Amino acid sequence: MAAYREPELVPTVLDCLDKAQYPERLRFGICWQHTPDETLPEWMSGEQFRVIDVDAGASEGANWARAQVESRWQDEEWYLQLDAHHRFSRGWDVLLETDIARTGSDRPVLTTYGPPYSPGVETSLDEPMSMAFREFTPDGLAMFMPSPVPDWRDRTSLRPARFASAHLLFAPGSFIADVPSDPDLYFTGDEGILAVRAYTHGYDLFEPSRVVVWHQYVRTGQPKHWDDHLGEAARPAWYELDETSRAKMRRIVTEGHGLGLGTARTLADYEVYAGISFRHRVVQEYTRRNLDAPNPPADPDWPCDVIRPERVPGITWESSGDRHVASVPGPPSGRRELNSSGALLVELADGRHTVREIAGYLRATHRLDDDPTPATLDFYTEACSAGLVMWEDHHG
Repeated sequence: MAAYREPELVPTVLDCLDKAQYPERLRFGICWQHTPDETLPEWMSGEQFRVIDVDAGASEGANWARAQVESRWQDEEWYLQLDAHHRFSRGWDVLLETDIARTGSDRPVLTTYGPPYSPGVETSLDEPMSMAFREFTPDGLAMFMPSPVPDWRDRTSLRPARFASAHLLFAPGSFIADVPSDPDLYFTGDEGILAVRAYTHGYDLFEPSRVVVWHQYVRTGQPKHWDDHLGEAARPAWYELDETSRAKMRRIVTEGHGLGLGTARTLADYEVYAGISFRHRVVQEYTRRNLDAPNPPADPDWPCDVIRPERVPGITWESSGDRHVASVPGPPSGRRELNSSGALLVELADGRHTVREIAGYLRATHRLDDDPTPATLDFYTEACSAGLVMWEDHHG
């Protein structure tokens, strides 16, 4: 557990122990990031606990804290990554062991989002959740949301997972050595990277058959790392950590090798499995509907039939010789210089036509011998990064 000034840490641990069928088998690794006035009960210094005591001002974020916790691993057979604000189902430990045995995989991972809870309010939603795609951030990082699992009571096998949750991940202990938490990743976008890293290291992703934990999503008024680390008393500032993190995550999903990725499978293999294109910032309709993974086979250039580029409102143009300068409204604002072909493509982006349809129009109008579809897709991908166009899965 990575716990940053967390009032729910002790209640979470107590509930974890109380609801486990075999609480004596549990070992807790906790990165306790706190201020001087925050304390832990004496019983949390017992042999079941490996607590790393960190001044909150020295913390560098959630994945940095998880990396500290993983350094205390002592070759335990199983690894369970949790947040410090949970409630647990009765017999959750046996449920996880039973489900992971049902996967039939040599390298299984159980992972999903939990239903919501609020402290002091009795949990009532006893329906397992799945991780569904929500959107891409403006810089192309995938974001997710909890979604009910259809017909979960009638399922006779575990549902394959498409994505990975940072607040509930159960795997063999080898996962720590194979896919260690990357301390450079701050927060936003890290779950998309976690799934890619696990999959490329040969791990198979599944969702638990029933509710394992409830998760506190709304934490209004509780201190967050980014509230405290504003670059004044506590350095580095959260936004500096976030900027470095986002740049690294973009490199991971565009370069497609190294940077923590495995070699058992490729990034392209994962994208086929999940129905997602990180480079083009789009998902297949099958993925959007959160249907069971893996996705059905699709043409390699499927983004051309899904992306309907739309120019960003408010763009104004100036001419400079044979070049066209687009003034892009912010944030972030700026000026982008294009040739005549690029300016035409921006103007053709009306949000109604797909990349393939636009390319077909260009080929017919200009009587082109070669199919311009690949180049058109590449242009719109770069134009999206430049803030000139957008499409449904990319929200700025």
